[in-house]
Amino acid sequence: MSRGESQVVLLGTPLDGVDDAIAAGGATLITREDVANIPRPGVLAAIVSGHEAADELREWRADPRFHQVPVIALVDYVAEGPFRDALVAGADDAVARSDRAALTRRIATLRGATPTQGQRQGDRGTILLVDGDQERRRLFGRTLGRTGLDVRFASSLEEASAEKVSPDVAVVHETLGEPGNVHYQLREALGSHDVPVVLITDEGEADFGGRRIERTASVPTSVPADHLLFVINELLNPAAAEQRSSPRLLYSTLCAFRSAGDLVPSHGVVYNISRNGLFVRSLDPPNVGDTAWLELRPPQSVGAVHLRGTVAWRTLGGGTNPPGFAVQLLPSQMPTEDLERYRDCYRRLLDEPVRLTAASSAPPTAEAAPRLLIVDDEEVVRSVMARIFRDTDYEVTLASDGEEAIQQYRRLRHDAVVTDVQMPNMSGIELLKAIRADDENVPVIITTGEPTTDSAIEAVHLGALRYLVKPIDPATVRDVVHRAVGMARLARYRRQAARVTPDVPSPNDDLDERFSRAVDLLFAHFQPIVAWPDKEVIAYEALARTSEPSIPHPGVLFDAAERLDRVADVGRRMREITPKAMAKSEHKLFLNLHPTDLLDEQLYDPESPLAAIGDRVVMEITERASLARVEKLKERVDRLRELGFKIAVDDLGAGYAGLSAFVALMPDVVKLDMSLIRGIDESKTKQRLVHSMINVSNDLGIQVIAEGVETRAELDVLAGLGCTLFQGFFFARPGFPLPDPDWPT
Repeated sequence: MSRGESQVVLLGTPLDGVDDAIAAGGATLITREDVANIPRPGVLAAIVSGHEAADELREWRADPRFHQVPVIALVDYVAEGPFRDALVAGADDAVARSDRAALTRRIATLRGATPTQGQRQGDRGTILLVDGDQERRRLFGRTLGRTGLDVRFASSLEEASAEKVSPDVAVVHETLGEPGNVHYQLREALGSHDVPVVLITDEGEADFGGRRIERTASVPTSVPADHLLFVINELLNPAAAEQRSSPRLLYSTLCAFRSAGDLVPSHGVVYNISRNGLFVRSLDPPNVGDTAWLELRPPQSVGAVHLRGTVAWRTLGGGTNPPGFAVQLLPSQMPTEDLERYRDCYRRLLDEPVRLTAASSAPPTAEAAPRLLIVDDEEVVRSVMARIFRDTDYEVTLASDGEEAIQQYRRLRHDAVVTDVQMPNMSGIELLKAIRADDENVPVIITTGEPTTDSAIEAVHLGALRYLVKPIDPATVRDVVHRAVGMARLARYRRQAARVTPDVPSPNDDLDERFSRAVDLLFAHFQPIVAWPDKEVIAYEALARTSEPSIPHPGVLFDAAERLDRVADVGRRMREITPKAMAKSEHKLFLNLHPTDLLDEQLYDPESPLAAIGDRVVMEITERASLARVEKLKERVDRLRELGFKIAVDDLGAGYAGLSAFVALMPDVVKLDMSLIRGIDESKTKQRLVHSMINVSNDLGIQVIAEGVETRAELDVLAGLGCTLFQGFFFARPGFPLPDPDWPT
């Protein structure tokens, strides 16, 4: 083991005996000042002691070098309250200050489980992810790609066959082949009948006609990505099912399952044995005393043990992604004979209490629980909204109208506000005005059952974050609020950091190097935009892709670009390669433009390859960052129009972002957000809103494109509402050479 992997960094106040406990675990306690002398990949762990260490912990977590380093908090006693406080502050585990033996065991456990130094992409194996859902590929690809796995992607069985890859594990969605037979079809496509397969299923358990299929597991569509990783780990190495894939999941493990009564499917690798017990996260809300059946590993332990679970953590907040429940399964509740067999396998690890540890991708914070203000004049709506957030860590305040809401807000200063539009005494729009007079930054989310273009545009002018149409899916509300609070707090941290933090050398050297390779390896896939019912391709949208394996999908690419302040590099490269790719086509080209690109003077070069075909280029402005930060916005857009470019606005209907761009730019083309398109055939509210947007756009001479069309029913409804231009998987998936649409009859 390297010297760096045997060091534990102290954050906060030194305590007597801590250095001895760490030394007994085989490591050395050092201070933060010593970290500069520690070679990569970094230290073994960090110890947090004292409330005054909160700022130091935030700085530690903000350093990318230490994202994967476990943090152990020393607390007065281990119970739900102190442990929750430690987790919210950014720690991964908690140990009582007085329990030196527990700290020693913790360090010894870490030293025995630290990943190999210098582990590279692909060292742990190759995974082929076959799924037509781009968002799922993005989410799963990010999680798997960070753990030393080489992740390859395909959107169909045919594309998987063309990849010519020999994966160690293949993951496939059940809808891409014959029901109950897709695992066999995938193996045929890959030319290997031995490759382990994980089926992603809408029901959570694959239907194999009562057969047990060797080396085949299934997980539900809604499974957290970290659980898919556990399943893959077992298939990669069945004899080492306990092995961890992330240092932040070393102490115990959160696994997901969808319960059937009180049974967990025994075939489905839905468990992982932690070092101190078992933790599972149920996708169904459990009740205190729920029972669960779990199959234990390794094989020499008990085949199946009946454990009675108790709810260990009602509110995980940012501790799991998405937030959920944890059921604690205590080894002490096993039958005696089974416990003895369990002890034979994990003798060293059962002599301390079971703990809950969760991996969090959210920025760590030592702030109090976020405060949410919900405003609606209908009691039933307030009640439903309160239930949505009941099992989260939000402190929810309810108000029945704007006047009551503004009093509550001025008293408590909430982190986010969700308000209806039409209310007595003070409307949601008037409330938004009043809040903006006090605070320009707090996120305000507008909801309405009777959407109008006027109210939407006024909300945009006043700085509403999102404009949601009732009925609203609970998961959507939680996601919007969670993101809003996260954005607001991150912005607050940045403002504070800008005031108090001196310039320091960048810690992003490795990311910068990988990003540079990704830009060099950029290429474009194209998706057609079609006129219907004319069955004519009118344009292609260029989508950035890279063959750099450590940046497995576009979301990672653009996240890295923003983090490194190198967005312009991606834009320049795409403007360089797309004209060449479209050289033999006379179709229009839609090219995504990040708001930061508008600040790049190269964009306005009349001698550029893109300007040479400017009369058939549409610049599609996406609001990954706010347009409000672009100085002289109208002047810059006018310069683009002088070069012959048309202007399009993406995500109209998604809330503040798309609407603000619509108002500010008066574009030539708008794209309706796919959240309005999905399931529009089943939603009269969406139909009314889209019809209104189409009418307003037509009155202004603006073309409308419905983006994300996936079904014939959606197409027919949109066509009936007056839409004639479409884009989506229903017609063609992105690809190269320029794909031809699959025209419906």
